[in-house]
Amino acid sequence: MSAVLIGCVEAFGGAAAVEELLERAGSTRSLEYLLDLSNWISYDEAVTLWRAGAHVTHHPQFARIVGETAARRLNASLLRSLGSPENVYRQIAMSASKFSTMVEFEAAQVGPGFAEIMALPLEGFPRSVEHCAWTAGMLTQSPVLFGLRPAVVEHEQCAAFGAPRCRYRIAWDSDDGNHGGDGSELVGALREQLDAMRDRLHSMFATASDLIDAGEIGDVLARITDRAALEVRAPRYLLAVRTHVGDSVHYHHKGFDEHEANHYAAQILEQHPAAFPESWLVVPVRSKRQDYGRLLALNERDRGFFPQERELFEVYARYAASALDGATALVEAKERYDQSSALLDLARALAEAGTSGEVARRLADAVPVVVDCDQVEVHLWDTDARELVRAPTREADEGEPPRWRPLPGGRLEGWLRDPRCEPIFANLEEDDPVLRDFLATRGAFASIIVPLTAPDSFLGLLMVSSPPNRHGSSRVQTCSTGSPASLLRRRSRSRTAGSSTRSPTRRSTTS
Repeated sequence: MSAVLIGCVEAFGGAAAVEELLERAGSTRSLEYLLDLSNWISYDEAVTLWRAGAHVTHHPQFARIVGETAARRLNASLLRSLGSPENVYRQIAMSASKFSTMVEFEAAQVGPGFAEIMALPLEGFPRSVEHCAWTAGMLTQSPVLFGLRPAVVEHEQCAAFGAPRCRYRIAWDSDDGNHGGDGSELVGALREQLDAMRDRLHSMFATASDLIDAGEIGDVLARITDRAALEVRAPRYLLAVRTHVGDSVHYHHKGFDEHEANHYAAQILEQHPAAFPESWLVVPVRSKRQDYGRLLALNERDRGFFPQERELFEVYARYAASALDGATALVEAKERYDQSSALLDLARALAEAGTSGEVARRLADAVPVVVDCDQVEVHLWDTDARELVRAPTREADEGEPPRWRPLPGGRLEGWLRDPRCEPIFANLEEDDPVLRDFLATRGAFASIIVPLTAPDSFLGLLMVSSPPNRHGSSRVQTCSTGSPASLLRRRSRSRTAGSSTRSPTRRSTTS
């Protein structure tokens, strides 16, 4: 509504008229925000803009003109796909929710060439004469979408003047296109349909271009969600994805606050889509490679969505999955390259190492590049003392190294008998008391312990660990900034949720 309104004012008086409009309305919104078709504004803001626009343009039916223009421009392709003006009016409750959320519409009667529509204002949103005029303007345009002349709308009862609800009687000539017309209405309707198709294709190509030129994956996902909001009208949107099972959830949202976004993200990822009400449009963000998450559009008051909207939403969800496929593949390729380089560097370094201490130090330096961990230790087996001795791997380790003896019959002692045993995945709940106490003294929550062996003898072990503070933190984080590597890196570490780069708008009522 705001974008169309500003366009009408600009057509009347140019940029100066728009500036006067915003000043007279006392709008705190930026011009960019008001021109963005995916944004919503409050009912009070809409009323002040209608009134300011009428003053600036001196047009007594300004709000009605804005309604007429908005109905022709927004969702025209979607409404035309319903097949006839009668079907558009029959679906008025659902189609009207794409423009406004503070009134409930009902089609009392619909027949060839006529309809009777009831509009009930919701509690807390008293009807204004401007809103009534805007609604009447929109109701005239359904026949125009099908090449017919505008409908005649009679506003018999008005809630702005005390009636319990507004009653609109609508009539149009359903045979207008076949009797004496010059075809101008049909040409105009077709031209607007072509313009809408062109805009939709432009949005699709622009989204595809984002995938090719992707830099920051968080920004790409945000742009995909914003473009989906242009095609599928709803007050709130949420994209929630995780790149691997068990990873933190990343989300981009519009119309939610942080707590709400966190709550809804968990719901759409954990529940089956069939469990959601009809006011939730939930589609999978899925590719042949992986199921990443869900894309949500949320309507108010149990208003549903058209099947065509689901199809469009699924297209943008597949775009999001493609973006994640590309980013994930790049990160995995980089990880493989880093790991291969680290292993090659390690092989070269070990070939040059002259002592066991040097080998241990170079091994400890290489492991964090290959395996994401916080702590690396190398312990060498002292055959004479029958104990493990931690090799100094950094300056802080200098001095008397700690020693410890595996428990007879324990898991580590088994390596002495069979050096070919598999690695041990250990934690603080270990049955082996020596191993459990060893982890506790090292400040480790969980460890992977790998034997270092010759063909027939046990030489020592390599231990990689993570501390307790890497577990139990929030598993949800906002998808905002960061490169693909920082966003998608497969780490056990979880970060606390941050703030979205796009400020969530407060729950709004008028598109």
